Amino acid sequence: MATLIEKLTAKRNGNSNEVMLPSSNLVALNEREAGTEIGNINEIGYKIAGRNNGDPVALNNSFNLIKSGKIVDESNNETKKKEVIDSINNKIESYREEINGHRNEIDKIDQIVLPGIEKEIENHKKEIELIRVSARENKYERNKFNLVLTWIGFIAGFVYLYLFYVSAIHSALFRNVANEIANANQNNIGALLNNVFNISAFKEFNIHWLAPVVFFVFAVILHFSLEIKAKQVKWPSVLAVVLFVLVADGMLAYAIENNNHTVSKLMGLSDGTWVFYKSFVFYLVLFFGFFTSMGWSLILHTLASEFETANPERKASEEIRGIEKTLRQFYFEKGVAGTSRIEHSNAINSIEDKIKTLDASKANVHYSIVDLEKNIDDFFSGWLSYLNGLKSDKLRKPECESVYRQFKSENFNRQTIA
Repeated sequence: MATLIEKLTAKRNGNSNEVMLPSSNLVALNEREAGTEIGNINEIGYKIAGRNNGDPVALNNSFNLIKSGKIVDESNNETKKKEVIDSINNKIESYREEINGHRNEIDKIDQIVLPGIEKEIENHKKEIELIRVSARENKYERNKFNLVLTWIGFIAGFVYLYLFYVSAIHSALFRNVANEIANANQNNIGALLNNVFNISAFKEFNIHWLAPVVFFVFAVILHFSLEIKAKQVKWPSVLAVVLFVLVADGMLAYAIENNNHTVSKLMGLSDGTWVFYKSFVFYLVLFFGFFTSMGWSLILHTLASEFETANPERKASEEIRGIEKTLRQFYFEKGVAGTSRIEHSNAINSIEDKIKTLDASKANVHYSIVDLEKNIDDFFSGWLSYLNGLKSDKLRKPECESVYRQFKSENFNRQTIA
């Protein structure tokens, strides 16, 4: 009975050369289709062609099963294939460790860095609010003794400098030396030679009464220069003002000493030789003028600063500006931490995609394209062995050859198999 069924099955498939497998063998093959089918790939090709009557669609499906590793030739080097899979697994494990590193960094940012920055920002905001409340409720207590001394020095210095520059500028620019010598006598000869503090300057009404204003203006400019916050601007400005006052006082001292030398020469008290920088009077004018002017400028600056600090809100504003500068740094650090978190998160997503790709590639491991192509060729050779025995449906062979050529063109000519 079994022999009759086998003959009828062979006749139905039109292949008189093939002896169909017993039903028990067919069941065994069907069970292997659920997993990996291993054997002589030429014979497997012949058998699967018989099961599907040489159908081109089944041929294409079989090629894909070979490509995915579901149909394997028994001569394949399984040890080498296992090495490749182990290498992929090691790479995946390395990626997972890298992911753990990124996740640890994210946890550190979320649990330590960002909370720490937020706490600092909150503390500095509270500090600013406390300073503002304190400025509104409290009054600044000044040191009255220092303030009185500062006012005395300021007023006394102002009077002294005004009188000094009135006298010095008159002696340097407005003194009538010829007239004084013409009216000279034993009683006023000492006054002629004393031209640093000259009483005659206060007996004449001229523009020299207004000239000291220039020096007071530059004292105020020096105060504003000391108020500049930017050091690269502040100190060059201060130096420029100091040099101007020094040059101006030096010119006054030179002019006064020159007039003094002229008087001495005309009165026969000098032999005509004169070097101005060797004169005691030259340095005396510089001392009474330049150094006193600088000292008074510093007193002016101190007095102005005293008025500024007397305003609690102004003092609070200065403190708040310093705290806000620190706050801006914390906000910057917060932004950097947020950006770093995003970068770590993106890195995790990228690595996870790589892991998925590697996991998928394990199902398509082939140690070389040449070996895979040989398996395809051997399988199709077995398939053709079945087709060559067909007496009917002559179009199956050209259709299967077309599937074979197309599969090889897509997968080997363009080398898309890893």
